[in-house]
Amino acid sequence: MRSLKLETSPVLLIRLGNIYHGKKEYDKAVESFTAAIQLFGGDEAKVHDTYVLLGKSLYEKGERDAAINMFLTIIKANEPKDIEHTASYLQYAKALIDGNQNSLAAQILLRILIQDSSMQKPFFF
Repeated sequence: MRSLKLETSPVLLIRLGNIYHGKKEYDKAVESFTAAIQLFGGDEAKVHDTYVLLGKSLYEKGERDAAINMFLTIIKANEPKDIEHTASYLQYAKALIDGNQNSLAAQILLRILIQDSSMQKPFFF
């Protein structure tokens, strides 16, 4: 009798993490996103995208400081390219607004609007 071996791919883990996040099962979402990051290895763009998802789950789970640190890590990694990872800036601004740091959040959001001229529609829709 042959056993079925399932291949685990980072894309499947991200999909699973998104499902868990949607069901508000944030611990499982964090676990899935973390596993996906480990499997992506050196693909920096995909790792950064997954860090944003991980940060969102951490944030919803109540680990706001860890989430903010995650967003800042992505922002700093992309800093020479300026607004390279808009999702990180948006999540960071949301966290700042929730923490009543509206002035800093407004600066970040204005920076996104000024820098990202390729957006076809406003980011908040």
